[in-house]
Amino acid sequence: MELNIDIEGWPPGDWEALAARAADACAELAPELANPRLSTSLLFTTDEEVHALNREWRDRDKPTNVLSFPMLSREELLDLAPEGPPVMLGDLALAFKT
Repeated sequence: MELNIDIEGWPPGDWEALAARAADACAELAPELANPRLSTSLLFTTDEEVHALNREWRDRDKPTNVLSFPMLSREELLDLAPEGPPVMLGDLALAFKT
């Protein structure tokens, strides 16, 4: 799985390596996530930004620690052939303090 990572407002750290290890662990538990066509966007950001996203996309005016925006159903993921163009699995936004 390809990871597209954007880091805003987090302290220095090897967040890319941590995200890659987490993706590998997920693929071990759910082998369909190891499909080479998959791509996921990860946003490491502030409480304020996640609060704004939560308000805009979920109509919840409060911060949260993780927001997920899946773009494939479980069935679509299981039916995805390993060859072909890239496919976006979804977006994740992670808040640092919440």
